[in-house]
Amino acid sequence: MSAANILPRRPAKTGPSWIPWLFVLCFAVVIAANGALIYYAMGSWAGLADESAFEHGRSYNRDIGEAERQAALGWALAVDAQPVARGSSELRLSVTASDRTRGALTGLQLVARLERPVGARSTLDANLVPSGDGRYAATVDVPLHGRWDVHVTARRGGDIEEADRRIFV
Repeated sequence: MSAANILPRRPAKTGPSWIPWLFVLCFAVVIAANGALIYYAMGSWAGLADESAFEHGRSYNRDIGEAERQAALGWALAVDAQPVARGSSELRLSVTASDRTRGALTGLQLVARLERPVGARSTLDANLVPSGDGRYAATVDVPLHGRWDVHVTARRGGDIEEADRRIFV
């Protein structure tokens, strides 16, 4: 006689099962999480990344030509941004300009544009003044903390050099 014949048999369970409800619960959690993420995503992004995307697309070849002319100049712009004081909303923006031989570039007109990459669009412009030996500086009062894109344009005569840097304030 085997052990299976000695042990009494249990009757098969015929009541409601909890396993299908477990699947329903898991799907409900996934749907709720997706709904929350969609809600927050729709409320935090304006949906418009560029107001003139068509015009930027049309000027693509011109932009490539300008980039090639900039590369031929051999200029380099090193952008740095530091807070004036800890916790201050003022930002000390400095740019070091050098030529192909790493010599200081003087006599440039530098303009910096700070833009918020996300959220409410804020734009700040600053004219940088020479502080000697190829260095240019300006102090900017930044109204919002967070990420900012700094776009610097240096001009001398018909020559133009541009540099970009993303900073965190």
